[in-house]
Amino acid sequence: MEKGSQVEKASSNNRRISTVLSRCTGDWSNFISLTCWNVIRYRKEYYSNVDRIVEYVLMVTHDGQDIILNKESRRRLIQLLNNEEILDLADRVGIKKTEYPYKAVIYKKMDSSVRDVMLDYFDVPPIPDNDADDLPNKEDIEASYPLHDYQKDVLLRGLALYDNPANNNFMIHMPTGSGKTRVAMSLISRILIKSENTVVLWLAYSEELCEQAVSEFKKAWAHIGDRSISVYRFYGDKEFIAPKDGLFVAGLSKLWNKAKDPTFISHFSTNISAVIFDEAHQSLAPTYYEMLQALKLFNHKIRFIGLSATPGRTDELEYSQLSEFFGHNKVTLRIKGYDSPIRYLYDAGYLAKPVFHQVEYESGESVIDNTDELDYGKQVLNKLGNDTKRNFVIIDEVIKYVKVYSHKRIVVFAASVASAEMISAMINLNGIKSLVLTSNTDKSLRTNIIDEFKSDVDYPIILCNYGILTTGFDVPKITAAFIGRPTKSLILYSQMVGRALRGTRMGGTDTADLVIVVDLDLPGSTSVIKAFEEWNNDEWTEQ
Repeated sequence: MEKGSQVEKASSNNRRISTVLSRCTGDWSNFISLTCWNVIRYRKEYYSNVDRIVEYVLMVTHDGQDIILNKESRRRLIQLLNNEEILDLADRVGIKKTEYPYKAVIYKKMDSSVRDVMLDYFDVPPIPDNDADDLPNKEDIEASYPLHDYQKDVLLRGLALYDNPANNNFMIHMPTGSGKTRVAMSLISRILIKSENTVVLWLAYSEELCEQAVSEFKKAWAHIGDRSISVYRFYGDKEFIAPKDGLFVAGLSKLWNKAKDPTFISHFSTNISAVIFDEAHQSLAPTYYEMLQALKLFNHKIRFIGLSATPGRTDELEYSQLSEFFGHNKVTLRIKGYDSPIRYLYDAGYLAKPVFHQVEYESGESVIDNTDELDYGKQVLNKLGNDTKRNFVIIDEVIKYVKVYSHKRIVVFAASVASAEMISAMINLNGIKSLVLTSNTDKSLRTNIIDEFKSDVDYPIILCNYGILTTGFDVPKITAAFIGRPTKSLILYSQMVGRALRGTRMGGTDTADLVIVVDLDLPGSTSVIKAFEEWNNDEWTEQ
């Protein structure tokens, strides 16, 4: 495979899946989304060429892996087999004699062995085993974890607040890329050293953030810890184990469902000394706020510690409530000679200096947001994501940043799942490797996709996503981010921008290109510095 054309052609005639797909007589809706199909109809050179359609379908579906994994797509693919082929496939998956081979194969239980047989039969690349599925519920950790000077300063001020009985709760506020999680794990380790047989509860809203916390704590404790200790996972498919001593990492929704039983909270809260709330602005959600208050009711010694890279205000009342909940105490970066800590992080090389570029787009058709929500609703985002012309504006810009400006790793935040899939497919068709990752992506594929994007290969890779990579995703190699998803939220905007802001001292680059798609009829955030400084100092006491 030559440089400059890293996308392997998926329509090779010797691949069975290509041959079988070419029998489709026009209805491709079981294999790709309507939006993606409209791309083909929009490009006449593809619409009249079955081989190009098949090539496009395979690119959209991870070279056919999604077709095998998805029940409906797999059913349609099997129905395209001829009699000889279906009998052969039935025999391979362990169905020896049947009057209805199509039905038998379609309804065959899809375990990993059957999946692998079908992938092999259709000449689809195998799916590597995902190590995350084998993670235990409990790990015993045997005890190099340096901190930068500004991180040590935040840690020491946080410990002083924790040790002061007059200060029950506080917030640690550090910008994206400055090492917030590392400081938090250093703080947790010292809390556990001070008291044996105690538990620190870590709360986060996604599995990715939870597993990131587990990974970071294991590294911290191996260097800082004074004893063997346990880390408990309670998110995803992990079952509850009553904690005795260590870090208990819980997904918010999973713990909330467990906490509906009032007897659970009374027992669970007993050994907890501190609750760390990652992305702390979510602590005011009514259900989670109620759960936190219940923990405090049964154990009044619990301290609440909020973490946030972007605690930008939403509305004045909510902002004031957040400050009150965390005791009006905020620990943030204090850098002598700098009014803005972000400016220091730029100058010192911890963060890449952002270079903002605006790409204005106007469809000629008004996009109206009728909701009173703090961000645009799905109806608005889907309308933008289904706008073919808008998608091609983004596609052309991404291709330019690869071919003209020589970027090697670019992340694209699309307006919808369909938009992410379409943008990725068309970039692939232009000879540039592109991956797609959305909430629709099978979990068995997610880790492998991210690992491929993180790899050290020298050719460009684009990662198009929707709703996945705003937090808990660290790839210092990213040199450009495309914000194709409009938002009213300074928090979400700063999280997206932050994915590309790893500086040279963090393994990244001096500068990062941030390309913002500006939909002229929609307001949006424009500055990461504004997002960080959009913080009502009158509500807080700097510690």
